Amino acid sequence: MTEDSIKEVSDAEAGSNNGASNKSTTSKTDITLDWVLIHELGQFGRFQLTNFLLIAIPISMTAFMSEFIFSAAAIPHRCQIPECGETTASHDYMPEWIYNAVPERGGSPVSCDRYVATSNGSLSHCPVDIFDKTAIQGCEGYVYERNDSVVYEFDLGCQEWLRALAGTLNSLGTLLVLPITGYVSDKYGRRTALIISVFNIGVFGLIRAFSVNYPMYLAFQLLQTTFGAGALSAAYIFAGELVGPKYRVVITASCSSMFAVGHVVLGAMAWLVGSWRHLLMVLNIPCFIIVVYYWLQTESVRWLLSKQKFPEAKAVLQKVARINKKKINSMHAEKYRRLANKIFSYIASKEKAKAEQP
Repeated sequence: MTEDSIKEVSDAEAGSNNGASNKSTTSKTDITLDWVLIHELGQFGRFQLTNFLLIAIPISMTAFMSEFIFSAAAIPHRCQIPECGETTASHDYMPEWIYNAVPERGGSPVSCDRYVATSNGSLSHCPVDIFDKTAIQGCEGYVYERNDSVVYEFDLGCQEWLRALAGTLNSLGTLLVLPITGYVSDKYGRRTALIISVFNIGVFGLIRAFSVNYPMYLAFQLLQTTFGAGALSAAYIFAGELVGPKYRVVITASCSSMFAVGHVVLGAMAWLVGSWRHLLMVLNIPCFIIVVYYWLQTESVRWLLSKQKFPEAKAVLQKVARINKKKINSMHAEKYRRLANKIFSYIASKEKAKAEQP
């Protein structure tokens, strides 16, 4: 059901009752949700402001799914030199002898190559004469500049495609989520879709903080976006549907700004926290606050009308009127309900007739 359809039925009803000559006069009183917002509830009042501030929180939280930008960021690394006593990834990245063993490029050791060793040295003494600088070989292990990254913990040195796979799966999840969120939104409501999506962001993000290997980290990155990214579309609906046409563009643009604010918060937390595991915990645990939105957030009026839940829709509009200190004309509300019923009856009759056709 659409408001245009309701208006068409209203026009037809007016024409049959009053004649073509009165159609233009009657059409002035046709009731749509936008008409109610403009003339009775107010296009942007205390309710709409409070609603936007509530929705700004989950919109910002959706940015936290991009955390892989920091946890799986490329970090400087070089080959381990076991002939000089290096056996783990945590050794000093720039010992004084490093350019005896590893080629230099741009003032730093190259990441994936080293000189061939002809004898052994030690961590404190690794002279140039134990390496053949005319012979290059690949790395058997890596030493990293920092230890606060997935790249260090899961030893992803010189596997750039594998490191970048986290971002690819994140983008794939935002595609897979569309039919899932659409189904949940249409069947169970926009509020339910919003709560479930943000809750999933928190659950899968928190589990990812305890990843024991990189495949597990990648799997939960995909699951987080596949079952959580729908929060953004659901939140946009809530932010815009009860705002009058005059302010709707401003509000939807502000929603995009809140998504950007979420990335600012993400960057600040990454700078303050450091450890990628702790960062995931700090970002995702607050997502569970979304549960209280079941009581704080009203259901979508347009969804309630589409499901013929007229008493619930009326209650939402009355709440908007009360908070905005406005009053809804009961005759208009009844007319809107009656015309919506006409639309559903018409659709049902058409579907029945189609089903009965041989």
